[in-house]
Amino acid sequence: METRKLRHPEVDLEGEVVLLPVGSTEQHGLHLPLGTDYLIAEALCREVSKRTGAPWYPAIPYGVSRHHMEFPGTVSLRTETMVALLTDVHRSFLHHGAAATLAVNGHGGNEAALGTVAEEEERFHWISWWKLAPTDELETDWGGHADELETSVMLYLYPELVGEERKVDGRPTKPWEFPNYHEISETGTKGDPRPATADKGKRIFKTVVERLVDVVEELRETYG
Repeated sequence: METRKLRHPEVDLEGEVVLLPVGSTEQHGLHLPLGTDYLIAEALCREVSKRTGAPWYPAIPYGVSRHHMEFPGTVSLRTETMVALLTDVHRSFLHHGAAATLAVNGHGGNEAALGTVAEEEERFHWISWWKLAPTDELETDWGGHADELETSVMLYLYPELVGEERKVDGRPTKPWEFPNYHEISETGTKGDPRPATADKGKRIFKTVVERLVDVVEELRETYG
């Protein structure tokens, strides 16, 4: 159920697990569009909704992206703004009878805010989609931004939006580092997008969808 296309009498959230795509509007190197994170999250929610009947809402297109702000086009929210936004959206779903919210996240910078909401709000759940991705599909073992993983999925979903200029850039970061991207990458890419293919993207996307379907069904059992 794609709620934005429905009239209000047609929307019934009672007892439902509501899918909420969450992303960002930020640079994604020389070859991917600013909307990559929310476009992928939204596509995942759309497909999971088709398979489960769970309603999905329009993506939150902005996120916590301060570390990308030196690149043109990026928009960033403060963490506290993101927490407030997610909280208000989630409480709106519950007000209309939803059993739970499942936020499908496409941007790593949002994880602190998502975690805070999950700690403070009952029935709010979230997952960053790449944590459900099969790693055996990839030729490269590091990245995290406009890399082989993201580029493959975008080639499958939106090939017309993927540019040709793919460069290896950025450096691996330590687990405790959260640097500004202009300090580690000239292009805004972190990783190697060159091995990316649409076929890989298709297999990755389908696997993530299947795993998200399982999450929805588990939440239904929990709150049913």
